Amino acid sequence: MVNRGAVVDFYCQCCGADPGKQQVSAADVTCGECTASRPFARADIVNVTGCPGTGKSTVGRLLARRLGAEYVVVDTDMLNQSEDNVDEHTWATFIERLLQLGVCLAFSAHTLVLVGYSTPWQWDEQPLRHFLGEIHHLALVCSDDELGRRLSRRPWIDATERPGLLNLNRRFRTMDSIPRIDTTTAAPHDVADILIARIAAITGREPN
Repeated sequence: MVNRGAVVDFYCQCCGADPGKQQVSAADVTCGECTASRPFARADIVNVTGCPGTGKSTVGRLLARRLGAEYVVVDTDMLNQSEDNVDEHTWATFIERLLQLGVCLAFSAHTLVLVGYSTPWQWDEQPLRHFLGEIHHLALVCSDDELGRRLSRRPWIDATERPGLLNLNRRFRTMDSIPRIDTTTAAPHDVADILIARIAAITGREPN
């Protein structure tokens, strides 16, 4: 269910028709019920994802310092609350909030770069998905042995959770539909260099 209290009004401002009835283009939204139209700024976002332990937060801090002012880098772990992880419904609601953030930032000509775990299909299933342009997923991965070592140094990750995380990492390694960057032996600055180059190619904006 879409949150009607969102900062951006995804419902028709004239007749109140729901978001699914809104036809979104790059510059406006037209209501499929009453045909009212309003200006809109549809933007792409970049989603740097991967299993916990693959280096997302470390690299995210580098991206935040090195990308230009046109980008807003958000580590989603810092926004995530325990109630967001209860089940698939609560997690989908969390993804919806991130999507809303991307839409809001587009109005100030900023590109949102998310750094944190999510999968392409979790975004594609969003009822507000059509309010965004392209979602460019980039996945960080590493070897099982290296991930095991990194997870063992995180006391907040219980040993019973590690097999599931290793399987998640293997799943990302086999996602041929999205670009993957192996962090097994790469230094964080080198990974950041690769990501910055790819983000610049995606958005057409060179970092400042």
